[in-house]
Amino acid sequence: MKRKHTKTLDAIMRADGNVDTRKVEALVVELGGTVTDRGNGLYAVAIGERDMVYDHPHPRNEIGRGLAKRFREFFREVGIA
Repeated sequence: MKRKHTKTLDAIMRADGNVDTRKVEALVVELGGTVTDRGNGLYAVAIGERDMVYDHPHPRNEIGRGLAKRFREFFREVGIA
């Protein structure tokens, strides 16, 4: 894993809400997952058999603490910590 993805994962594990959404999505793809636009601002990420649907943050691109915690739990469920 590249250093920039490691830094993104570390920020999510700390529940840092100042992480750009595109960086999180790039991390998911780097880990072998997929990111799908489901319309109406909803996105789905999937790694293996697990998936998570979330509302794309707006007007800013940062994920916020609540979504960072959801991603942290998602990564723990798929065995990435």
